[in-house]
Amino acid sequence: MSCQYPTSSQQLELLDFARSVIPENFFQDAFLIASQHILPALEFLLDALLSKGLLPENIAIIGKCYSSSSVSIGNLRAKGIYVSDLSLSFDSYENYDDLYKSHVQKFFEGLSDLDFTPYQRIIILDDGGDLHLEANTFFADFSKLCGVEQTSRGYNRITRFQPSYPIIAVARAKAKLNLESPLVAKAVVTSLQNQCQHHATHPRNALVIGNSAIGSAIADELSNYYAVSKFDMMPERSDFDELHLKAIAAEIDLILGCTGENLLPLLERNDLLKHRAILASCSVSDVEFGGKQLRLWTKQTFNCHDTLSVANVSLLNTGFPINFSGGDKDSIPLSKLQLTIALLLLGVFQAAQYTEKSGNLIVPLEEKMQDLLIARYTNVKGVN
Repeated sequence: MSCQYPTSSQQLELLDFARSVIPENFFQDAFLIASQHILPALEFLLDALLSKGLLPENIAIIGKCYSSSSVSIGNLRAKGIYVSDLSLSFDSYENYDDLYKSHVQKFFEGLSDLDFTPYQRIIILDDGGDLHLEANTFFADFSKLCGVEQTSRGYNRITRFQPSYPIIAVARAKAKLNLESPLVAKAVVTSLQNQCQHHATHPRNALVIGNSAIGSAIADELSNYYAVSKFDMMPERSDFDELHLKAIAAEIDLILGCTGENLLPLLERNDLLKHRAILASCSVSDVEFGGKQLRLWTKQTFNCHDTLSVANVSLLNTGFPINFSGGDKDSIPLSKLQLTIALLLLGVFQAAQYTEKSGNLIVPLEEKMQDLLIARYTNVKGVN
């Protein structure tokens, strides 16, 4: 059964445009291996690929516990798509990055009996870089491999090694960086406010750590509701230096991590864990607040969306990104999230056509297609 598209007033025009540039049956000889948020947006992306010839039995997906819906998993399996049972697995006493790495290894082990020789293209669609890292050791022949990387964290990881196949860096696409960041910021702040409603104290101010594209957009959105300060290890991006950060530690109500790195050393040396602050991750996985380090001080849980009280602080969503709160819907409306879906679809299409096998194999998303998509995005009703 295919995803049901929105009503005529909410047609996914950007996704329809991206589909229109792909020839019919283009993916009929392809195999897709994907790590993605298993939510309705993924269903729409896969439906677009299926409509262009990709067969459901030629798709294998692994999700992440904090951004996977059992409803969407059921929908995909009903279509004949393989979804790993490990997609919902979580243990608060484990660092999720380590746990997920082992999940990815087992996921690939489950594919080891497949004969990939009939396929013209093996496409690795990744969110975070784990699949790309594992694919570089799993496959012996890279001639048919191509990939897409969706996140900045994944992009940074794959630039540290020499990939053996071309990877389209959707993560660095200007359309994603410039247009998606405000959408994520709004989703983060909406989720934050919902979760803070159930908190004993009502925050008055917020500290955003990590003032990059996402951090800056979140700070702008937060400023509509709280007094906001920004701190970054790059002085030109920061409102103050680290010495001042320690001086105001007792006054901070909300701490939002937007770095994609472990902030615990910074928080500890500046006394930011000694006061009744609320900690919220706004990046990926559970890295912002040290993975399991804080969770080991609390009762073990297998629900990654719990709020944990750790000494003087409250850790929202067990340290996972708060815009993924455990529901069966995407945190961004599909009328807006179609931008990301369309970018990924175009990235997969570009990857499958790419023929260079040497030199720099981390490739930008085609500029012309981005410009066409941006022009359509600004004219689509309901995206502003």
